[in-house]
Amino acid sequence: MQRPSASADRPGSGPALALPRPAADGASHAYAASDNGSVGGDAADVLGDAKPVVWTCALKQAYVPAR
Repeated sequence: MQRPSASADRPGSGPALALPRPAADGASHAYAASDNGSVGGDAADVLGDAKPVVWTCALKQAYVPAR
C-alpha cells in the first residue's frame, strides 16, 4: 500500500524535509512559503477531509522522512 503524500519544505541545501500531518494516514500538500518561515497548504483530517493548514516555523517542525 502506498503512503499518502506529505508536504515538504526545502531548507536551501540538503534533502527536502517533510512537514507534520494532522492525521498520520492523511495526505498533505504545501502550496506557498513565506519569508517568515511559514508554509501554507492543506492536510486531511482524521475523517479524510482536506482543511487549510499553515505551518508556522515550518523548518523547526520539519523532519527527514523515513523511506
